[in-house]
Amino acid sequence: MNAWAALVGVIGRGYGDDIDEYTNDLHCRNRLHEAWLLLDEHVVQRWTPRIKALDDRYEVATTDDDGQALDQFHRPPGLDLWRHPRILTGDLGRALRSAGAIGADPDEVAQFREDWTERHPLRRGEGLRRPPIPAPELPPLT
Repeated sequence: MNAWAALVGVIGRGYGDDIDEYTNDLHCRNRLHEAWLLLDEHVVQRWTPRIKALDDRYEVATTDDDGQALDQFHRPPGLDLWRHPRILTGDLGRALRSAGAIGADPDEVAQFREDWTERHPLRRGEGLRRPPIPAPELPPLT
């Protein structure tokens, strides 16, 4: 869970590592999904809202790729993670642009970050002890 939260936070600020690290980092979300099958129902209910919130933040911080750019390098693991960061920076940004991906306009990045922080005030460690009201099951990543 902490790895997914950390990755979502980094993606929201602009993921600057390379394409191999990005696709490798996405595996943490797939592992969460696999773990859900092994956990007791009360644990699933307790953590589902936190994961759903992180999934929502991931969706806001990324743009749908449909495999067009990412597929030229790697197929993201398991779940529907065919998304790449809206803010294309560093090695990942260069690789995705070379494959035809379009990121946020540099003039829009500052505004995007400000809007992101305002709409998604989740901070590191927040909600880990007492998540919001539980949902019945882990929702699919869309």
